[in-house]
Amino acid sequence: MSDLPSAVREHLRAHILAILQDLEGREANDVILLDLLRARGVTNGADVLRRELEWLAEADCVALRDFGELLIAEITPRGLQVASDQIKLRGIGRLPTKRR
Repeated sequence: MSDLPSAVREHLRAHILAILQDLEGREANDVILLDLLRARGVTNGADVLRRELEWLAEADCVALRDFGELLIAEITPRGLQVASDQIKLRGIGRLPTKRR
């Protein structure tokens, strides 16, 4: 269980999906994701990011490949639907249109 309030976790998950949706190849490693989240003003540590990526994988929104030091996250078709507001999943927030 995370120490973060649920609203913060939902916001973080939405940002992760939005970033992956916008990237060419629709995948990134956790180090790059952490940098891109910080650039958006969403600051959390690597451990928090990995936990949220695992949550998104369990929700079938991302596929993960673990390379030990790096964790690669690729957005899934379901994750793309959530990121583009085609479907709503409990536990994932919605971002204002200008933040996508």
